[in-house]
Amino acid sequence: MESTVNKGTTYIVLPPSTQAHRIRILVVDQDESVLKLALRLLTVEGYEVDTAKDPVLALEKTKKTNYDILLADVRFPKMEVLVLAESTRQTNPHISILFMAEPAILETAKQSVKMGGCDLITKPLDPKKLLQTVKKALSHKLEDTRIASAKELGYLAQLEDVILKTGDKKSISKISLGFALSCVSAESGIFFYRSKDSKSLLLTFGSILQEKKFEVFEVPLDNNLAWPSKDPKEIIQSSQPEKLPVLPYLLEQQSTLPWINHFCEPNTAFLYIPVTFTQTDMSAMVIRLRPWTNEIKDYEKNLLYLDARFTALSLANLDLLNASKLAHKETQYLHEQNIELERLTCKQVAVAEVSYELNNLISSILAQLNFLEKELNSQKPDLARKHLAMTKETIKSTNFFSKSLELEKRAPSVKEPCHFNSILEEIVSYAQIQSKFNNLEIVKSLEPDLPKIDGDITQIKQLFYNLLNNAADAMGKRKGEGGKIFLKTKFDAEGKFIQVEVEDTGIGISPEILPYIFQKPIPTKSGAYGFDLLITKRIVDQHGGTIEIDSKPSQGTVVRLKFPFQKEP
Repeated sequence: MESTVNKGTTYIVLPPSTQAHRIRILVVDQDESVLKLALRLLTVEGYEVDTAKDPVLALEKTKKTNYDILLADVRFPKMEVLVLAESTRQTNPHISILFMAEPAILETAKQSVKMGGCDLITKPLDPKKLLQTVKKALSHKLEDTRIASAKELGYLAQLEDVILKTGDKKSISKISLGFALSCVSAESGIFFYRSKDSKSLLLTFGSILQEKKFEVFEVPLDNNLAWPSKDPKEIIQSSQPEKLPVLPYLLEQQSTLPWINHFCEPNTAFLYIPVTFTQTDMSAMVIRLRPWTNEIKDYEKNLLYLDARFTALSLANLDLLNASKLAHKETQYLHEQNIELERLTCKQVAVAEVSYELNNLISSILAQLNFLEKELNSQKPDLARKHLAMTKETIKSTNFFSKSLELEKRAPSVKEPCHFNSILEEIVSYAQIQSKFNNLEIVKSLEPDLPKIDGDITQIKQLFYNLLNNAADAMGKRKGEGGKIFLKTKFDAEGKFIQVEVEDTGIGISPEILPYIFQKPIPTKSGAYGFDLLITKRIVDQHGGTIEIDSKPSQGTVVRLKFPFQKEP
């Protein structure tokens, strides 16, 4: 659909109308009766027909209208007819030219066909023969158009493939502009693009005059630059470049764009193809047509629009990809910083918790020494020896607390045969001297003849103490409450593993916290952190074992450890 807005400017809206294009035929003959007959026969068939009595008038008509078929008599002076055919083909390369001739000059007419025609019709005109020849010419023309369209679509597919493989915006702009110029045999063109928040236009200039030349420029943008508010599917055809959007602004940038004045010469036909997604993302392609180009075919307009839109989308996607890469890089950096911060936090919490436990042990040592002093003064050697032994055990226990800091440093593990029952007995003996275990019953069910497994004794001690300590905390022993802790060991010969269970009758673990209990330190109601569970999980993993926790709020918790056992050969 076309509507003239002002002199020299025509607006063409895409997509084109769904109505079929009417075939236009120009009949040239000095015989009025022949013109009338051809006009009547062809019009009845639905063709749009114009007539002319001489080649000069016909040539003027071809400059204004893009005809599909030229039907001309060869009785005109030879040069006039050939000039008409040649001139018409320059402006319309796809036109089909048919000649009419009397039988007496048939041989001469055949020579004319060889020099520029497609077919020959003898006179007087036979209606059936005329219509058959016209349909035959249209069939060839349709096939040629189909082949040309297929080639253009093939070029578009190739363009898409090249663009998808091209990683930079400048190359994409050059490739797409070159494709557009070749589609309509244009002499030069520009493509400009501005992404969101960008303060400049990426402008590509291309010319195929003399030698192919493509250049890319960064043009600073004026904040007050107006962008067209029209439908982005609208192609503007104009011979007044100063009235096209953005071009007046580009004309002011001669220092950056020295070729812009020549490109925007007045009285030259331009196609302006805008592609605007939002008010901030804008791009357009401007094609400068050759002087003899009269009309651009609908499929050519479609190709130009698809080319411009696909290019703009590709550039926008590249912007998004680059922004995504930057965001990913920043996210990765923040993630690494967060891991480092969490590691440092865990280390600080570990130091705090180990210091707290060491303070407890030191307090216990001082208490035992006070008892020892009193008993020695009261001459009770049996009690003194008992408290001395307990003091030694307490001092020994400080060893594996200091070793927990080495776990954070990931020190190499030294493994040797470990007997879990003996280690548990030892841990229970010096756990019970701490105040948190007072009035707390520890029930042991240790399987006799439990086989030994290779492990780091210091880490295993830390593991079992953490579980006992957590069980005591869960029962609120720091508040003077009582409870029971059940210790169980057993050997599964079939499954080839040793199982250790630590069960308490404490407050249990919240279902919301349970899935994350081995992933990060979790504050407890008492204000402590569950850092020891992270160490516990790490020790189990280092020994190839597994850890499971079953817990119900207000009922208690069962921690189940399984360590693989391999019998020595």
